[in-house]
Amino acid sequence: MVSNTEIIMSDSTEAVIQRTIQGIQKMIRVHEPEEGGDKEEPGIPVSLAMKRHFESEIRTLKDAPRDEMKLRQILKVKQKEYEKTAEWEDIERLFSD
Repeated sequence: MVSNTEIIMSDSTEAVIQRTIQGIQKMIRVHEPEEGGDKEEPGIPVSLAMKRHFESEIRTLKDAPRDEMKLRQILKVKQKEYEKTAEWEDIERLFSD
């Protein structure tokens, strides 16, 4: 059974994610008018690389799992990957000195 607190937290999390996505979309808006002639609110002109980065952030926010257990599992896997990488970097530094 889902408690009222869990429902409220879930709704507030989704609201925060949506506001974040809207903020990112505002940042990548360009100064060009729409085809209908209506001008958009001017945004920050960004490079193509930054625009792709922002679009990647939006995809990540939209596609990220919301289940706490799934997120914990993903974090454990990523932590293990990080630790392995850190070990290799330490070993490489020993050989390069």
